[in-house]
Amino acid sequence: MRLAELSQGRVVLIFFGFTRCPEVCPTTMLALQRAYEKPSPTEQERVQVLFIRVDPELDTPPTPHQYAKGSHPSFLGTPGTPEP
Repeated sequence: MRLAELSQGRVVLIFFGFTRCPEVCPTTMLALQRAYEKPSPTEQERVQVLFIRVDPELDTPPTPHQYAKGSHPSFLGTPGTPEP
């Protein structure tokens, strides 16, 4: 799915990180989860959290998605693409 598709009628919160991050990434994902869960379910439908991994050598393709879902079932994760 492309960012343009995710953002249609929604706010997309993007976090760049890696799944083996010991402090900042889990703390930030928890903050995103808490912020996401505050509004009503109707308001939540207008928000999408997207985790983009920045360490393709250590994270296999499904890992970022599983990592994001571990914070909240509606969160998405993607492996990202290294620059050529």
